[in-house]
Amino acid sequence: MPLSVDDIKDILKGEGIAPKNQMMIQRAIQHEERVRFHSEMSLSKEGVSEAYKTFIKLVSKLLPKDKLEMFKTLFQFPVATVPLMDEVYTYLRKVFDGRNPVTTYDFLNKDFELDWMDFRETNLSERFWEDKGYEMMKSGINSLVMVDLPTEQEGERPEPYTYFVPLKNVVALQDIDGVEIEWVLFNLEDGKLGVFDDTSYRVFKLKEGYQKDIEVVPEVENLHDLGYCPSRFFWTSGINNMMPMVKKSPLSTYLGKLDMLLFYEIANEHLNLFARFPIYSAFAEDCEYEVRETGYHCVGGSLMDRNGAYILDGQDPKECPSCSKKKFNGPGAYVTIEPPSRLNEGADLRNPVQITSIPKDSLDYNNEDIADRRAKISNAITGFQGMSINNKAVNEKQVTAIFESLEAALKMPQKNFEKVIKWVESTACRLRYGKDVFQGMNLSLGTEHYIMSSNQLLELYLSHKEQGAPFGVLDMWEDRYYESEYRNDPLRMERYEIEKNLDPLRHIDNDDALIMCEGSKIDRVTYLTKVNLSSFVLRFERENGISIIDFGANVDLGKKIESIKAAFEVYANEMLVVEKVAEIVE
Repeated sequence: MPLSVDDIKDILKGEGIAPKNQMMIQRAIQHEERVRFHSEMSLSKEGVSEAYKTFIKLVSKLLPKDKLEMFKTLFQFPVATVPLMDEVYTYLRKVFDGRNPVTTYDFLNKDFELDWMDFRETNLSERFWEDKGYEMMKSGINSLVMVDLPTEQEGERPEPYTYFVPLKNVVALQDIDGVEIEWVLFNLEDGKLGVFDDTSYRVFKLKEGYQKDIEVVPEVENLHDLGYCPSRFFWTSGINNMMPMVKKSPLSTYLGKLDMLLFYEIANEHLNLFARFPIYSAFAEDCEYEVRETGYHCVGGSLMDRNGAYILDGQDPKECPSCSKKKFNGPGAYVTIEPPSRLNEGADLRNPVQITSIPKDSLDYNNEDIADRRAKISNAITGFQGMSINNKAVNEKQVTAIFESLEAALKMPQKNFEKVIKWVESTACRLRYGKDVFQGMNLSLGTEHYIMSSNQLLELYLSHKEQGAPFGVLDMWEDRYYESEYRNDPLRMERYEIEKNLDPLRHIDNDDALIMCEGSKIDRVTYLTKVNLSSFVLRFERENGISIIDFGANVDLGKKIESIKAAFEVYANEMLVVEKVAEIVE
């Protein structure tokens, strides 16, 4: 719905057609700050002040006043849970590391598609989403994404660009379904107000001294024919159907557990202080300190006058100079206990000086409990089942379950990124070429991802090989290893595909190949081809003056492999002749 100037003025005043979802916006901002509290590197509480207050309010209900003050002293920024969330987000970033991503565009003709691909590479490439988009998932999941146009067009076609607007900068908006937006008003720099609706982009200057009134004439007004507002929520998934504008972060379900983990992390630091600086205790001694002129004398380590009133040092009783010199000097705590006497019937016959330390079991329990809490949160978010893939006892079904669980953890963030990327690119294409030229697009970040490193995949391959897994299983793990290792080097990957087809005994070691040859399970030519495969490849390339990649580029792979194998057979037979001549000479 297009907004008139009067509509905008009424909205700023909270009147007229102002939206009824301002409370929802505030909830979304509060939720986002709680997520940022645990996931964003912050050096002070200013950036997450409300989340900090909420956390301290929780702690104040769990601890008495004196321990609360110590807890606040031990609370440090960056928050102790941030490193754990960094590890989690590092894994979730694999959503952009798909093994089989697909993006297709449907334009009226190929020229427009080629132009778009050039423009996209410079302005809306995957790196934008991997960098800025991913950071917004961590720290601004409730933000809006905008597809804007320059004030003045310089090139032959419009050059749309995209950026994010934090929800705290939004003055008011009218959403359609918690994702799509009918119109939005948001604060810009220098006292200006941006207004996006389904017909135009406008920028108004706020009246000087007024935050809720604008100049009548906009500084910028660009029309568009999209038929919808070029702004939407960055994230699609809401925490529930009742609050679709409050977006569900990968951390949302675990915020309570993260709060408790942080509480125990800091409480454990308090415990460590006592472990490092134990409590010293000794029998109390009578003090004979007295100043005759003033009548000051010692009572229980504090000074009193001759009338029995405490001498104050500020608001506290002043310490006895003599007793204070006898106290334990250094970190830790020092307390005195009543010595045995007739009054207590000699009940306390402990050693006169003692050191009270924390039991090792208590320290071990707290450390193990924290480690267990960290692992459970991390595993729940990333899908890792806590099973080592290097464990030889892990069978193929368990490895498959690990992969499926890890893949499942990527589905929610992937779905959200795919939706927003598709919306942004489709909107940009319509702005640049028009709705008649751009017909639509399809996008998938992949059905499978490089969720393990190439080293981990190599270990899996070697483990399966050692266990005698079927060749079909070994093929899969070796292929996955090379796909991961060479995913950014298509030429090396193509070379591997050819070489694996040339290997007559794939997955068989040279020593095992010799045993097979001596046992007449393979002929000598096959054996020589196996053990000299890399040398044969180099000789073939040298003699033909072309790489095995470029050789036979215009024929199908089967014929190409057969031609190269024929040359290898010649090389092997030549070596066989040399071997036989050597035997005759001997």
